[in-house]
Amino acid sequence: MIAGGEQWHVEFKGESKAALNDADLVDAVVCLANNREDATSSFVLIGVEDDGRITGARRRHGVRTEANLLIALIRNRTVPSVEVRVSTMETADGEVIVVEVPRTDAIVSTPGGRTLRRVMRTHGPSFEAMTAIEIGREPFRVGQRDYSAEPLTDATVGDLDSFEIARLRRTIEAAPGHADHRLLELGDEELLKALNLVVTVGGRSVPTVAGMLVIGREDALRRALPTHEVFVQIFGSSTELVLNRRLAGPLVAIAEEIQSVFAGRNIEQEFFVRGYRLAIPDYAADAFREALHNALLHRDYTENAAVHIQWSAETLTIISPGGFLPGITLDNLIVHEPKPRNRTLADVFQRIGLVERSGRGIDRIYEGQLRYGRPIPNFGRSDHEAVRLLLHGGAASRELTAFVYGEIAVGRSLGVPELLIVDHLRRVRHAVVAELAHLIQRSDGEARNVLERMVIWDVLEARGQRRGRFYLLSGRVHGVLGDAPGYIRSRGFARIQQGAMIMELVEQQGRIRRAEAMDLCHLTVEEARSVLRHLVESGKLRPVGERRGTYYVKAE
Repeated sequence: MIAGGEQWHVEFKGESKAALNDADLVDAVVCLANNREDATSSFVLIGVEDDGRITGARRRHGVRTEANLLIALIRNRTVPSVEVRVSTMETADGEVIVVEVPRTDAIVSTPGGRTLRRVMRTHGPSFEAMTAIEIGREPFRVGQRDYSAEPLTDATVGDLDSFEIARLRRTIEAAPGHADHRLLELGDEELLKALNLVVTVGGRSVPTVAGMLVIGREDALRRALPTHEVFVQIFGSSTELVLNRRLAGPLVAIAEEIQSVFAGRNIEQEFFVRGYRLAIPDYAADAFREALHNALLHRDYTENAAVHIQWSAETLTIISPGGFLPGITLDNLIVHEPKPRNRTLADVFQRIGLVERSGRGIDRIYEGQLRYGRPIPNFGRSDHEAVRLLLHGGAASRELTAFVYGEIAVGRSLGVPELLIVDHLRRVRHAVVAELAHLIQRSDGEARNVLERMVIWDVLEARGQRRGRFYLLSGRVHGVLGDAPGYIRSRGFARIQQGAMIMELVEQQGRIRRAEAMDLCHLTVEEARSVLRHLVESGKLRPVGERRGTYYVKAE
């Protein structure tokens, strides 16, 4: 942590010039406890200067630092109480006190009402006091309360657009099998109430935030929700701006307009590969649609920022204000259960048929990239301020696309885990269970089930046993991909590794039996026999003895 420098979740507190007093320590804990963007804990490192030099922490309780007393101090001076963990680390440059601050759901203050939050300055992370407005919007920002369900008491039903209500009905009609068609049986007033677009407050009907966003007039939207903006920017072959459009109208209308622009520029090329007629677009339409809807539905509407859609020569970037909600990280993004920031707004889009009711739009985004052999969606630039998605267009793999559609034709629909594994093994040739489990964000047991199913489908081949078992693309798949030499290299590289391990053991103990080779390389009887035979035929080993008594020594 020290080597990485001060970060969003790591704070240094040096004591070379002056001792860290209790109030400053509690302030640091309060600030990091309010840092809910990270799913993991945050840390205060006492005895480390801002530049990363270890100067050592003073002994806080006589000749030592008592962890339990420091824990009690912080517990008694935070509201609600923060249960930290404290440990000390001896280094060559002095002792470092490590205070681990857990992520909390409640806003934390000092007993005197001092509430702090983490901010990023030009010189690095710092603290600042939260205003009453910021404290009030915090539950909305982190998804504890549904901002889209809040009534806009200063607005009236006269601020709603009858044309947008008609658009809602057309959208439902156009989505058979996806939308809730019972909504079409309702009158306009009942329809709006059923979707929670309008609620009754003090005996009168008023729009909710969701209602204003979905069917509000643009002038009323600008007045009631000035943070709502979407910018669409398209760049030419250089940095030339071909299109720069600002949209601030109702969301369904915005989504339709952006998708119309997308469809007009998303060029498809037709190919014939292995008997399949393939239409491969610059970007998968369903992936873009889901990414667009996610940006509009799950953005933080309390933030004074806009959604940005930027399309350049071979990349498409979508930026949505507000980071991932607590609990969602890059390491669990594709397996975490759906967690909408604006639940009412998301429910409206589901019921009118614009997004999947399963809430697994993230799968569509991944599948849209992987089925054409393009790089996986890149969320790596996301932080506490915004979710940033980068989609790569450009050249696709015709052979991989043909393979995917061929699997679908025989009833084997490859999902995100299977597509990730195929994509990975195309590049690294072979991998063990633990590596692939991390890739698909599953446990080793869950990953093994996926892998063995792919072996049954003849998509993968497995080599070795137990912990040494590894997987490579099958000869059939390499053939479909037009990469038969790659298959030979994959198998050959595995044999080279096994042979090297066997020869190293022979060097150490002078001989090896087949059973020892099986145990060393986690091989079956036939696999061990094959590797040993290869080493004999290549002049590296010679057999001694017969039948069960046979062992192998280094050839002269």
